[in-house]
Amino acid sequence: MTAGIDAPAAWLNSHLQMIRDGMAYVGVDAQAGGINGEAGSIATAAGTGPIKESDPARYGSLDHPGDSYSYSIFQQAGQALHTAGQRLLGGLRPRRVLALGESQSAFRMVTYINALQPRSPGIFDAYFV
Repeated sequence: MTAGIDAPAAWLNSHLQMIRDGMAYVGVDAQAGGINGEAGSIATAAGTGPIKESDPARYGSLDHPGDSYSYSIFQQAGQALHTAGQRLLGGLRPRRVLALGESQSAFRMVTYINALQPRSPGIFDAYFV
């Protein structure tokens, strides 16, 4: 999200190893800028828009209330993988749900780990910041 666009940095750098190890990758765009765009961002300057614009048929109806909701969105995604992972992942049953964040997402994840995770343990099995 640092550049103003949803960019799956971990997937781009590690997808071959993840696949070899039998992992499933679920990207969560929890910040408003990735959904709605950010004025003045690198992505806007490059003409690459937010996901609402890049695939309006799929994402056009998304309505993100703001970054203060990103923690809840992220937490709900983790909970969904624990409770309905087999359905969401086409029959695969997650053994562990890992939370991963890089760059700007890492800063937000540290806040999540320190402030919110203690109130709702067990949503993520491990964190990689």
